[in-house]
Amino acid sequence: IGIGVTLSLMTLVWRLSRPHIAVVGLVPGTEHFRNITRHQVQAHPAVLMVRVDENLFFANAEAVARQLVSMLRTHPETTDMVLLMSSVSRVDVTALDMLIHLNEDLKAQRVRLHLAEVKGPVQDQLDDSELPARLSGRIFLTAFQAWQTLASPQT
Repeated sequence: IGIGVTLSLMTLVWRLSRPHIAVVGLVPGTEHFRNITRHQVQAHPAVLMVRVDENLFFANAEAVARQLVSMLRTHPETTDMVLLMSSVSRVDVTALDMLIHLNEDLKAQRVRLHLAEVKGPVQDQLDDSELPARLSGRIFLTAFQAWQTLASPQT
């Protein structure tokens, strides 16, 4: 039983430390965003919209940052990166620090970092940090609002 519990915990930590992150686009005729590899969606070359599908905490903060930077390398024309936080219910201090450093790194590359669909408790955590004041972009209520503000309507 002990070995089974240990293996289960190790598997859980391994999965949580490597969250799914999807590049998303606008489903035509709607205000919904879906994974670009699974759906026919509209994307804008200068706006990279990314959905993080896990809470952000010490065990995955570095992996998330690496994935986001890697995604940016495959989209070199990006001027704005929007993190959709609809699946994020908690952010710890390590993850907040990662977001602050990511923001600074992106700013150095002339890419603005934006957040969208931030849940209330996460917004409270953000408000208690220095991230909103240092954020190079904006915090949008919805992904669609971010899209309307940042992307060309004919894409």
